[in-house]
Amino acid sequence: MYLNSGTIPIDPGSRDAVAALLATAREASLAEPGVQAYEFAQDLWDPGTIRLFEVYEDEAALASHMEQPHTRELFGALRPHLTGRSTMTAYAATEVTTVE
Repeated sequence: MYLNSGTIPIDPGSRDAVAALLATAREASLAEPGVQAYEFAQDLWDPGTIRLFEVYEDEAALASHMEQPHTRELFGALRPHLTGRSTMTAYAATEVTTVE
């Protein structure tokens, strides 16, 4: 399993436009085989930061996602709304445990 966590720095005035782009990308991404989660949230303390969380079944699912036309379109469509460089940290997990 592969997990990605990161941030997208946006102009707070672009929030609604960015939310629409991310909603479209989320719907398309969740329809892909091997994509288990594709989530975004606005940072509670910084209105110019969107946080992302993605979960892929395996490395092949992640690689396939990165080659999808809708993924490439999202990257291009987000560009005018960015105020800096996005960050991404990838994690490979061998075991998943629910914490209660």
